[in-house]
Amino acid sequence: MILYIVKRSLHDVGSTTHLQALKDIYGTENVFIVDLIRSLTNESTNYVSYVRTKNVFERLERWLQGNTSYISNKIIKDICGIIKEKGISLVFSEESDLGSLMREIKKNCPGVHTICFYHDISADLFAKRKKIMPGVKLHYKLIECNLTIRQENINQKYCDENWVFHIADAKKFEHFYGYSPDVMIPLASPVRVIPDSVKCTITEANAKKTILFVCSKYFVNRLGFKWFYENVLPQLSGRFQIDVVGMGSNGLADFCKDNRVRLVGTVDDLSEYYLNADIVIAPIFDGGGMKVKTMEAVSYAKCLIGTTESLHGFWEKMPESVRGNTVYQCDTVEEWIQSLNLLINKKLNKFNEDLYAVYKEFFSYEALLKQFKRYLPQK
Repeated sequence: MILYIVKRSLHDVGSTTHLQALKDIYGTENVFIVDLIRSLTNESTNYVSYVRTKNVFERLERWLQGNTSYISNKIIKDICGIIKEKGISLVFSEESDLGSLMREIKKNCPGVHTICFYHDISADLFAKRKKIMPGVKLHYKLIECNLTIRQENINQKYCDENWVFHIADAKKFEHFYGYSPDVMIPLASPVRVIPDSVKCTITEANAKKTILFVCSKYFVNRLGFKWFYENVLPQLSGRFQIDVVGMGSNGLADFCKDNRVRLVGTVDDLSEYYLNADIVIAPIFDGGGMKVKTMEAVSYAKCLIGTTESLHGFWEKMPESVRGNTVYQCDTVEEWIQSLNLLINKKLNKFNEDLYAVYKEFFSYEALLKQFKRYLPQK
């Protein structure tokens, strides 16, 4: 039996596809899930959940134990008990900040193989968060961030295998820990259903273009769009409308007054906005791992402009026929202005076959499943 450990949203694309791959390879009945934030409410069997503590005294106790607020020594003991009771042979964790748990597994459950998938490199990401994350209480920056970094350091010592998304995170991992991760597997998603009407749609050069930015609550999205709004938007010419969709768009109204920008807010389904978009933008300058908004744009085969950060894991897989034609990597104000003005004033396909072919080969669920079958221990 396989033990799967996660503390992510039910809608997290990376962990969702990883869990599905484990179920497809080993069988659903052979995957036992430990959920550290009680989010996978659709699971009913082979499942145990815990809650990230919000009680200040319990949180303090966990910190004094050297853990982050997501886990305690008691939970660690419980998980080791599950491993023994269920005869677990493989532990697959989506979280790199569970070092104390991995250490105890190695100590008390000999013979169990452990794999950790690093969705980002905490030694890098949380060091930055301590400095730039706005509106966060001092105790989070001084305690939770430092413990997350420390726990990742312990984690990489005791995991048998460390997996990452792409070469940039692999280089960060090697920088901090002195050796390369074992496996790189890109972010993936289920193949989208694209209506034939969209596949055949062309927006003419002189027609109004729809530009989409998906803005989650994560602060780097708001900072990125503010940079775009202040530096790029004033220099754009031609006919266009920018739709900003997502929970994070609610925090942009204080400065976003241009009538070419429509703050849509939270929606139940993003698909209609992606299908309608001519261009997707991702002005993101901070973070780690691979960006879901980029994955979504690629999976819908949209013209895309992103920064080096937002294209990590994607750009290196794209052939020259896609680079600078369908997908543009831009970091400076001048690059953004030039690329967007070019796209706004040219004929565009709402569906680009060349990009869709790249998506299916490298970033579809089928591509991920093939990689998981290659690298996971055999049954």
